[in-house]
Amino acid sequence: MAACHDCTRCFCLDDPDAFVEGQRFCRGFSSFRTLPRSRALRASPTAGHVEPFERSGTVFTGDTRPGKDSGVDKQEVSEEANQGHKLFIGEQPRNVIAEGMQRFTTNKVAPPQPDWIRLADNVVSVLGQNPGQGQLNGTNCYIVGTGKKRVLIDAGEFECGDKFLPIFEKVMTEIGCEGLQEILVTHMHHDHFGCISQLQDLYGPGIPVGKFPSRDNTFTTMDNLMKHDIIKYLEDENGEPKWKPTAGVTPMEALDSIPPEEELDWGDKGVEWDPLGRTKRQIIVHYWYQKAVYKFYKQDLGKKYPFHVLADDDVIVTQGATLRVLPTPGHSPDHASFYLKEGNALFSGDHVLGFGTTFVQDMHDYMQSLMKMEALKPTTLYPGHGPCIDDGTDYLRRYIAHRRERIEQVFSALLKNGGTRAVLTAREVADILYTNTPEVRKFQAVQNVVQNLTALVKAGRAHVYEYNDDGALQVYDIATAPFNGPPSDSVWGLRKTKAAKL
Repeated sequence: MAACHDCTRCFCLDDPDAFVEGQRFCRGFSSFRTLPRSRALRASPTAGHVEPFERSGTVFTGDTRPGKDSGVDKQEVSEEANQGHKLFIGEQPRNVIAEGMQRFTTNKVAPPQPDWIRLADNVVSVLGQNPGQGQLNGTNCYIVGTGKKRVLIDAGEFECGDKFLPIFEKVMTEIGCEGLQEILVTHMHHDHFGCISQLQDLYGPGIPVGKFPSRDNTFTTMDNLMKHDIIKYLEDENGEPKWKPTAGVTPMEALDSIPPEEELDWGDKGVEWDPLGRTKRQIIVHYWYQKAVYKFYKQDLGKKYPFHVLADDDVIVTQGATLRVLPTPGHSPDHASFYLKEGNALFSGDHVLGFGTTFVQDMHDYMQSLMKMEALKPTTLYPGHGPCIDDGTDYLRRYIAHRRERIEQVFSALLKNGGTRAVLTAREVADILYTNTPEVRKFQAVQNVVQNLTALVKAGRAHVYEYNDDGALQVYDIATAPFNGPPSDSVWGLRKTKAAKL
């Protein structure tokens, strides 16, 4: 996480901009089109057997009332920025956040999935038995290939291994697979690698584990906790965390299991070292998630079992399957997807889910990765959570259109509320866009706005400013921002031309 990107789980998994399957939304400035509905999977009483059914969809037609003239001289804004505005907002823009739309509905329930399912001759999915708001029905762990030894993509959650592993063993026997050639990890979130050590005991030892290398600053929190000798306050005499969230809960929910701030005794240790300005309770929750990641990456990979360091365009071959490695940062910096040649399919990890939308750590990278995935024109998507998607290319296009529309709505808010003549806080932008959002949920809107503003800055279409010691505004270097964005008191504005003034 300051120049810190060590967030292994975000502190808000509810996505205020998630779209509902089957809904309609604007792809252009004044036309609406009906999008084909995705097929989902409904479990039958027999494990491994499913029947297709269509998800019910909601219809969103938006507000097509003509927008008011912003009074901004369009020549002050770069031509590139104007093109983006014209393309996605048009001459008669609709209200960017339609009144009455249930943006912040939580606890949405994904269509049910069976414990395991054969999705293709060379793809079997085993559910990780770790359901939760962030995991939907659980992590999809994919056995890929047709031989006696096959490749496994993702390995579930350690705390749910006692439920997952017996099912996994039965499936391996059922499909005639005797072992694992390699275990691939889409990204280093604990619900995707947690059972690797148990799988090594069952089918190893020495099964190679492949993943992209993590950034040097991935473990900033753990490094700081060790540097300031704080871990002793967080663990018991056996070296186990004193407070652990229940498997499947979100980090926000995990806070409920930790005592109030004033009851936490850290001796004379404070939190002034934390680049993100978190409370002790927030640091404790993050420590629990990162402890598992730290052990996996620092102590196990390359030591307890071989570490296959993945790189862009690597090819992994097993009987019946050829996998191409595709870096797809955005959900997390180290995220990878895997293209399956036999079947023109893409294992999309948490970058694209089978239901709803995902948490995004870097919107600019996320969009670039989505377009890279769409360029492959996959027929099928095998997501990290949720049912498989059998209209993969169209689904990716809808994801891209949905996220791009949000970015352009934020751009339009800046344009219509001062252009290059004014700067706004992320909260002010959120108040402009999210007109019907309860105050208790507004922080989520602000988080999404920051992500979209950051994407505009990285694309060269906006600036973010901070206050210097004299109270004057200066351009903030976005490259130094932590995972959750620039400082909370930052202000944002459109990039100026040479003739424009702030």
